[in-house]
Amino acid sequence: MSSILGLILFLLLLSLVLHVVARVLRVAVADESCQRRPWLPTHWREPIEEGEEVQFQSNDGALLSGTHLRRLTDACRGTIVFSHELNGDRWNALPYVEHLRTEGFDVFTFDYRNHGRSEAQCRWDDAFDVTEADVTDLRAAIRAAASKSSQADPVVGVVGVGKGAAIALCAVGQEPVVRGLLLDSIRPLPEAVDSVQPGYKPTLWLRLFRRRPARAFDVSLAARNVRVPVLFVHGRSDAHVGLDAVRTLASRVVGQCQLWVVPGARHAEAVQVDKDAYRRRSVKFFSHALHTKPVQVRKLEQEPTAPAAHHGRISSAPAQ
Repeated sequence: MSSILGLILFLLLLSLVLHVVARVLRVAVADESCQRRPWLPTHWREPIEEGEEVQFQSNDGALLSGTHLRRLTDACRGTIVFSHELNGDRWNALPYVEHLRTEGFDVFTFDYRNHGRSEAQCRWDDAFDVTEADVTDLRAAIRAAASKSSQADPVVGVVGVGKGAAIALCAVGQEPVVRGLLLDSIRPLPEAVDSVQPGYKPTLWLRLFRRRPARAFDVSLAARNVRVPVLFVHGRSDAHVGLDAVRTLASRVVGQCQLWVVPGARHAEAVQVDKDAYRRRSVKFFSHALHTKPVQVRKLEQEPTAPAAHHGRISSAPAQ
């Protein structure tokens, strides 16, 4: 009996030592663990044949894959970059932005690293957090899209869905060519997710023996640096992200801000539930936003106790 207790105590002590060592030293992780992605279903889309395949590099050297889809009109009104959701890929863009091509907008859609045909890297992947790598990838895509534009002074809009919307909110302040954001089913913070599937969390081995990096971006704070028009789209029946969290996030945006709540739509379903209205609103929004100068405000040295009059003014998008 004493030998069994001794063995248990030894194993507990060994686990404690390994845990401490893992917090101090970097421990290699098996390739199999690196290839796993958190469970999150997305609608699979068939790639379209047209479009120019684009290979470009992120600032840290990661090789990314994208597709440039030219407008179906003569005159160019700007370029729309699609920022896909977690576990999605570039082809998830089509229901959201394909119609914009008939309105004179080029479309640039790409795969984030560890997604689609972009480079897969072995790293800690905390599914919901917006990381430096995420923002770096989107900034590289925005620059690649601008380089493909036929406009003398390119203007870019971004459509983001789910985590892709949160990444866009964090990246826009660093790319002056971006003039508007359409953010669908944004997830403000990990704490704002009401329904979390078990597969979202890393394996026990990763959680015990890998150091978790500090969160690179706070989406809520990043909203205070957004000075371009923003259209938030959110399903009233979204069980993953509460509407109150999105309203709070929208109130922090400095620039023009609209919130369109779609009755009967669950997470990322607005484009399916009210397809015609989604198309009308997105065309109207980008037609205005891409030719609106960003709001110029004095940078606050500290967070105010109450928002200023021109901060976070949210208008409910009128029925169309």
